[in-house]
Amino acid sequence: MIKFSGGNGETIEDAVIILGAEDTLEGIQAEKRYISKALLRVRNVDWEMRGQQLIEKDGCYFDRLTIIVDNRQV
Repeated sequence: MIKFSGGNGETIEDAVIILGAEDTLEGIQAEKRYISKALLRVRNVDWEMRGQQLIEKDGCYFDRLTIIVDNRQV
């Protein structure tokens, strides 16, 4: 069962932590589900992922996602 903890995901320090993913594919699906739910809470918008980059900091790995919302990169 997937669970989310941590922050809001806007910075590495506030990263969203995905718990319970069995493999990479399930983790990626969870990322997309989290983004969709977070954006729908604020407003009903469509979004598109434009990029994904793996970042290492202090021995931990993070996905930096670039998304487009309302034709703006966020």
